[in-house]
Amino acid sequence: MKTLNILTGAGVNIAVSKQNPEIEDLIGFTYQSISKSVYEDLEEKWRNIFNPESFDYILGALITMSSVIDKTKEELNKYGVDLEAFGELFHQSALRAAIEESYKKIEDELLIESNQLVEVIRFYNPSIESLRENFEKINYFTLNFDGVFDHVLYGERFSRGGVVTDSWLDGEFTNRFDDRKFRVCHLHGDIRYKPHKVSGRAPSKRLWPVLVVGDILVKKSLIAGNDALMSYYKYYKNQFSSINKDASLLIAGFGFRDEDQHISSKVKTAIKDEFFKEVFIYDAVDHLKDDEDYLGKYTFIDAKNTGLSEVLGSLR
Repeated sequence: MKTLNILTGAGVNIAVSKQNPEIEDLIGFTYQSISKSVYEDLEEKWRNIFNPESFDYILGALITMSSVIDKTKEELNKYGVDLEAFGELFHQSALRAAIEESYKKIEDELLIESNQLVEVIRFYNPSIESLRENFEKINYFTLNFDGVFDHVLYGERFSRGGVVTDSWLDGEFTNRFDDRKFRVCHLHGDIRYKPHKVSGRAPSKRLWPVLVVGDILVKKSLIAGNDALMSYYKYYKNQFSSINKDASLLIAGFGFRDEDQHISSKVKTAIKDEFFKEVFIYDAVDHLKDDEDYLGKYTFIDAKNTGLSEVLGSLR
């Protein structure tokens, strides 16, 4: 089966923004930008406790802790435990309340909605249709939380929903996922995915998506603790663990950072051992150029000279 694997990091948003300057606010839409916005929105007394760098960790910990608490509350409910009292044990009063309100602001103001991306989606339609015609299966693996490129794949008004899907709604891969040509895999979570969300507008009921943040050990633990993330990761490992000369690989805006070794190590092995028919790295910086293990085993495309739409449209 002729397959294309695409792996992206935050740099893919920069590439999209470069060709579509009307959405410059997508540049740098990362966990750090979320953390910075929340930090700046806190009352001064809370900002004085942390510096911006340390706040990255406390925000990630609170998001993770809150998700675990919500899951635990579901389990305790069948034993008749006073869930309100249980929740108060971990509420951390005003600090968590401030972070919850700030995160609501992030949701409402920074999450990119499909109607904001209409022109971008239309711009990329020819490239996506080219992929659809030239490959039998396209796996889109991303470390991004924002869903920007998801919208590009799904099309205007999600018109390509018959061929594009992910598994967030189901928590694990289903026949619906397997039957679609484009398969979206959020390896580090999705700002929209809240497995313990219940109806209502109260912050404690509607916030806390699953986001994989922190160092390598924390990230592995978070992935192992969530069924959807673990399903994505297993599928990812499967695609990058053996020779498949019917498959190609495009790596776009991925930084090969140390804290992402659980992802990058699989990519590096696949490139070094030539698992794929061809490998393209699209970025402003060639992160592998000084390592002889990869010499001549991939094609580097300089993002400063070539647009992402041209790259996607040229793949065969």
